[in-house]
Amino acid sequence: MEGILETAEDINFGSLDPSNDETECPPETLISRGVLSDLCGETAKLKTLGVLNQVPADRLVKLLTVLQWNIRDGTKVSPLIGQVEDEDDEEQRLWREVTMERVMRSMESALTALYIMTSPDMPKQVYIEDVIERIILFGKFQLQNTIFPEFDPVYRIDPKAKDGYHGSLKAKRARASQVKHKSTISLYNKISDMISNLAELVYVQELTDTTILQVFSKYEKHRQLILEDIFASLARLPSSKRNLRNYRLNSEESIQMVTALALQLIQCVVILPSSSLQDTNIEDEESLQSSKQKLKRQADHDVTIVTSFENALRTGHNFLSVFLKKCTTKGEEDYRPMFENFVQDLLSTVNKPEWPSSELLLSLLGRILVSQFSNKSTDMSQRVASLEYLGIVASRLRRDAVSSQDNQETVDEIIAKVNAEDSDEEEIIKRSTRARKSDSPVSEMEDQTQVLQKAMLDYLAHHCKSESAYWYARLFYIAQWYRDVNLELERTMKGGGDADMGGQMTSEVIENAEKRKKFLLEMAELSSKPTANFKPPSTKLDYDNACLAARYLSSKRPFAKSFDYYLTQILRVLCETAVAVRTKAMKCLTAVIEADPGILARDDMKQGVHARFLDQSTSVREAAVELVGRFILIRPELIPTYYDMLSERILDTGISVRKRVIKIFRDICVEHSDFQKIPEICVKMIRRVNDEEGIKKLVNEVFQTMWFTPLSTRDKDSTKLLTRVINITEVVAACRDTGYEFFEQLLENLLKKDEDGNFNKSAVTSCRQIVDCLVENVLTLEEKAVDMEARKGCSTRLVASLSTLYLFSKIKPDLMVKHAITLQPYLDITCQNQADYQVLQNVARILEVVIPLMVHPSELFLAQVEEDMVKLILKHGMKVVQSCVSCLGAVVNCVSHNYALVKDCFHKFFGCLLRFMAEHKNDPTSPSRERKPTLLRSLFTTGLLCKNFDFDAKELGDPKYSVKDRVFEVLVYFVNHDDEAIKEMALSGLGSMAIRHFEVMLGQEMKTMYFNFLEKEKSSLKLKIQVLKNLQQYLLEEEVRMHKADAEWKKHAKEEDLKEMGDVQSGMASTIMQVYLTKVLDSFFHSQFQVRLSALSVINLVLQQGLVHPVQCVPYLISMCTDEEQSIRVKADQQLQEIEKQYPGFIHMKALQGLKMSYRLQEILQSSNSASSVIRGMRNPEENTVSLNNYLYTVLRSNRSHRRAILTSLLNHFDDSSRISLQEQVYIADNLAFFPYQTQDEPLFIIHQIDIIVSVAGSNLLQSFKEGMTNGEQQHMVYDDDDDDPEKLIEKLPDDISPLLNICTLWQGCILLLHLKHHFKETYGFNDSKIHNYSPSEYKTYDKPVQRKFHVKFNPETVLEVLTEKRYDPDSVDDDMRDKVVTDYLEFKDLMESIDPPDEDEEEDNRSTGGQTPNPGRVTPTPGRVTPTSGRVTPTPGRHTPTPGSRSPRVGVNVTPEEGVGETTEIHVANGGEDTAIVIENEENAADDKVEDKRRVPPIKIKTSHHFNTPRTSRHQHLFTVDKRKIPLQTSSNRNFCKSLNASHSGHRTSSSKKQKSHKKRKKRYGSDSEEDSDYGEQEVRSSKKKAKKKRKRYGSDSDDDSDEDPDFCL
Repeated sequence: MEGILETAEDINFGSLDPSNDETECPPETLISRGVLSDLCGETAKLKTLGVLNQVPADRLVKLLTVLQWNIRDGTKVSPLIGQVEDEDDEEQRLWREVTMERVMRSMESALTALYIMTSPDMPKQVYIEDVIERIILFGKFQLQNTIFPEFDPVYRIDPKAKDGYHGSLKAKRARASQVKHKSTISLYNKISDMISNLAELVYVQELTDTTILQVFSKYEKHRQLILEDIFASLARLPSSKRNLRNYRLNSEESIQMVTALALQLIQCVVILPSSSLQDTNIEDEESLQSSKQKLKRQADHDVTIVTSFENALRTGHNFLSVFLKKCTTKGEEDYRPMFENFVQDLLSTVNKPEWPSSELLLSLLGRILVSQFSNKSTDMSQRVASLEYLGIVASRLRRDAVSSQDNQETVDEIIAKVNAEDSDEEEIIKRSTRARKSDSPVSEMEDQTQVLQKAMLDYLAHHCKSESAYWYARLFYIAQWYRDVNLELERTMKGGGDADMGGQMTSEVIENAEKRKKFLLEMAELSSKPTANFKPPSTKLDYDNACLAARYLSSKRPFAKSFDYYLTQILRVLCETAVAVRTKAMKCLTAVIEADPGILARDDMKQGVHARFLDQSTSVREAAVELVGRFILIRPELIPTYYDMLSERILDTGISVRKRVIKIFRDICVEHSDFQKIPEICVKMIRRVNDEEGIKKLVNEVFQTMWFTPLSTRDKDSTKLLTRVINITEVVAACRDTGYEFFEQLLENLLKKDEDGNFNKSAVTSCRQIVDCLVENVLTLEEKAVDMEARKGCSTRLVASLSTLYLFSKIKPDLMVKHAITLQPYLDITCQNQADYQVLQNVARILEVVIPLMVHPSELFLAQVEEDMVKLILKHGMKVVQSCVSCLGAVVNCVSHNYALVKDCFHKFFGCLLRFMAEHKNDPTSPSRERKPTLLRSLFTTGLLCKNFDFDAKELGDPKYSVKDRVFEVLVYFVNHDDEAIKEMALSGLGSMAIRHFEVMLGQEMKTMYFNFLEKEKSSLKLKIQVLKNLQQYLLEEEVRMHKADAEWKKHAKEEDLKEMGDVQSGMASTIMQVYLTKVLDSFFHSQFQVRLSALSVINLVLQQGLVHPVQCVPYLISMCTDEEQSIRVKADQQLQEIEKQYPGFIHMKALQGLKMSYRLQEILQSSNSASSVIRGMRNPEENTVSLNNYLYTVLRSNRSHRRAILTSLLNHFDDSSRISLQEQVYIADNLAFFPYQTQDEPLFIIHQIDIIVSVAGSNLLQSFKEGMTNGEQQHMVYDDDDDDPEKLIEKLPDDISPLLNICTLWQGCILLLHLKHHFKETYGFNDSKIHNYSPSEYKTYDKPVQRKFHVKFNPETVLEVLTEKRYDPDSVDDDMRDKVVTDYLEFKDLMESIDPPDEDEEEDNRSTGGQTPNPGRVTPTPGRVTPTSGRVTPTPGRHTPTPGSRSPRVGVNVTPEEGVGETTEIHVANGGEDTAIVIENEENAADDKVEDKRRVPPIKIKTSHHFNTPRTSRHQHLFTVDKRKIPLQTSSNRNFCKSLNASHSGHRTSSSKKQKSHKKRKKRYGSDSEEDSDYGEQEVRSSKKKAKKKRKRYGSDSDDDSDEDPDFCL
């Protein structure tokens, strides 16, 4: 050492900076390798002997300084840098030896310095921070650049590669050989010694600054810096999943290195008191000096342990808070994936024995996440992310809770095993003694917990020598459990009872708590870090059992019990207004329920899910449906609970929601076929067969899979086919009430031919199997019925089976050809109930479509069928007769040609009609009551026979006369009969006859008859409905005939010549319906539901068949959409939807006309069904008020120009020029109030238009009222300044006030619009600032979703009172009426002045008296005016000097005029408790060559919050506009004001000095230096209103810029 110091004696180390890399190392300081080796060895010996402290401190400091330069020499040198693969290169080998020599010299120097600093009792001078930092930098560099690359080829750098790395990791490791160089291994061993000495140095001396960043637990002040350093390195971590998790937990699981680091850092914060523990174990309690010392020591332990654990808690909270903040901070790095990986790691480590801090972090994370997503001011992305993370945590909690219940037996076995292997007899005796003392289950549970705690701590202590992390985990467990005991003790002390029993229990709890604390302190005996001589205790747990024990112990802690709290918080945010939050909350619930589907049975879950089923957002409703659907299949007992909720959603407006419900229902039908409501489910799905194309395809696929997939021979013989058939028949039976058209459509979709003309073979095969099984089922059921002794009729199952067979036969009749003979005997059954009649009807309809397809049927079979048909026609009811006549027509016309039988049957019925007609002509009272049924049957059957047979044909006709004309004459005769039933039946027969002989419908006689029945209000309801049914039946039969003709034509299409084709009948349906359409449309406006439904059915058929242009039906369909019956509304909506798809723009074209027609319909409906005389335009389904024309607006709102056009058109009905009734205005206002607006632009546009209309129309009506109050001789009195005096106004009223009453009624429209505006502000939360700043041209700014508040009612009470009380009835004019007119006039005037204060020109007009026109060329001083040059105006306080034209008292105020041109100053003063604003306007009109120079004295405007100090109490108080905002000075920087200012004052410009002064004053007064302040909105709006008035008067337009998008221009 002396030689080294002498060599470096002449060096001035003070002038050298070792931290500067550019400073060269002095050669004199470098020590040879041999000397350094000897020095290092001797230093190590002296350290072992503990005598290095005897060396003078100054000599050691000098030596350390020299060693620092030697360490620095090898800090940036690596033997591997620049190394190539060819190791045989001599030059490369020499270079490596030289560099390794330098590195080893630095290594020896570092070890020597560490030996000195880690020796016992060294002086503080030797702990030089620069030396320590240099050692750490050296070790870090050599590890990264020498050791790691030598042992792992992945770390090797290729200097030729651009990024330094190349090739695959597997390939590199595969080609790598073992380490060859002994020098590298020697370096590695010495670095290991260096790190060990650094660890000793941490416990010897407290370090500061950058060095301490390597240590966490001992230095609390630097923890934040360490965490920040970790976060800074997070972004550089590998992001690929392949190399993401390198820290292995066990053979199956791994986590990120950074997660392991964070958890270990938090665990190592815990410190346990160790010095006094041994005294506690050694000394007996009697050896303590006093109880005070005992209590003091116990308190010290409590404080030390609890404080230490709370530090860990605080550190974890800080770590998570900073991490989450970085996730939501926008920057270059995205921390969200890192945080998600971190959360997944926490979930992987939770309940692992060596990671107790993960449970702590998850508990803290839950609290932070709840606070973040519950705070509405938090950024939306942060709230959504917090919800997502909480859902992950909550689902893991629930999964652990479920698995803990399953593993309880295993935990009991572990406890028994630990107890059995416990070799300490005294401990067994103590435990048995405790068990005898307390037999309560609580004590047993605590005993189990303590056994597992001890086993867990022993397990960790056993493994701590191989892994130090286990030791910190052990300390953390002890501190955590100790703090839990303390908290429990505190809660017990706070809630201690007064009763003896409560006090006894409290004392027991305290005693148990003290014992548990003593136990934990005993377990903490080995609190110091284990040394080399440490002998770990044995353990009775393996890894899996330790994990189970950890899970059991954590289940007793608050985190495991926080699931209910988390679930409650997630359910609470389901009611948030933000769609993103609600959607994410539903996804969180999905994750939670996936862990435990039984949660769906909770009441709060049912309520929360049901509320989301009715959510406004489609995505939220879909998420809720998906949530329920996924898990009720797992828990079938929940299906009845949620079935009703799901079935409602199959009619949802969202397509995705309907699809999801159908898929859930499909799964229920397939997986739980025993569910009792399977038929109902199938019916609901089948009714969606005509839905949107995607849903239609889904429904077809569902039933193709369920019913129409062929079964194998083995399955057919089993019960599988029978189960399928029974299911189908149950569905058909359930469809009976709603109609079979949807089922028919389903079969038609599945059995129709494709584009190539081929059938779906699998569907046809399965249908054939179903039909065969159904026929067998029919025979079986019949046999059972015959075997019954008391047969009461056919069973419901038999009826359903035959109905199903008919539906299959109707779509594909060849399926039943071989079974026709089997069904024929059922025509001969005896009818006893309604089911028997249905059997007859179904069999007849089946034979009708099947017999024409039979090949050479036997004559006996045909004769029997004909005979049965005639018998049934003679004796059964209408439905059976109708089916039998049709069947007879098919058999005779197509197969047997037995026309004699038909002719005989016809003459039998027609002969009866002729006799009845002759008798009636002779005796008008004929027929008698007994013979009336015969007449009715004859009328009905004759019409049906004429429909199915052509009796003018050669085979059936009579050459002497036309049978058709004769039948028509007879039927028309009976239509004019006095008896309504006979008239109805004759009309029915006439309609049946007209189906074949359509030309009679174009005859004048039948047209007149139909028109009379449809037009006349007093005509019979039944006859009106029958006419509509006749037209409907004609269209249905015509459609069937056209389908048959089309199919026939396709067979011979190639042979036909289109030019020679001339099918007259093909266009007759269109001709006929064009004749009757107008009457049919008008017939819809009827109070009876049956008439409206029949008319709509006819209109639907007309539109579906394309017989007329659809535009003429659109207004009527719009009115039908407002019907009170849902069935009518649904059909009308569907038709409008189809029209909008095929003919875009048609609905917009007729929207206004349709809305007027809807009012006409509501007049009829509401006047007949409601006691109120006011027609309202809204309905209240489930307290959710919607517009009657809701669907109309839904169709139009997607197109902005169409939407604005209809809104503007509706609002123009409130103008003074519009002459619609007040009743209709209320109806329109109701619709406007509750249209389904989606964006802010829609209601704001209406409010904007309302302001313009009210401003213009209101002033016009006030002017008209003034002009109507007096004649031309007294006109000068109209503008008198005492026009607010009610008595004088009453005197001015003319004798005839009818015109004034009309004006009073007209201004109710303005009041109604103001009510509407007020409603919008309440419903959508608009403030005045947003309304003022709105501009229709900036629609993109307001294209944001709008949130509507429900249960806000629109109730314009003042207007409704006018309607109900008939306030302005001209027939009841008296003195009270005249008083009301004047009062209403004054109230309306005040209302208009509060909304639109008078302009300056109007004020001058009001101030001039006697009707004198002021001279514009003269400057006339006006009372009340203030000259701006007068410096200050101080009116006398207390004196109220009336000013002409002013309605406010003058008050004492000091006014200081502001500098500048065109400015407005507003000063608010107190005036007897009122808020009074005095506005001084300075105007300067420039003069040029064309404009005369003139200067006006600015007026003072005094405004009060009492609307110009009007003492009256108005009924419209809530509509008054009271804007108390201070309006800043207007400057030329305002764009709108600048335009008008530049136009009129082009010659004058404000100087820059004045601008600067005005700017300073504005900033001083209003606290803003922005000239374009938001408060300019009010004055800007007023200016625009003045321009709008002038423009509207001049051009009839209220738009400043008439463009293509302007509604006024468009209209």
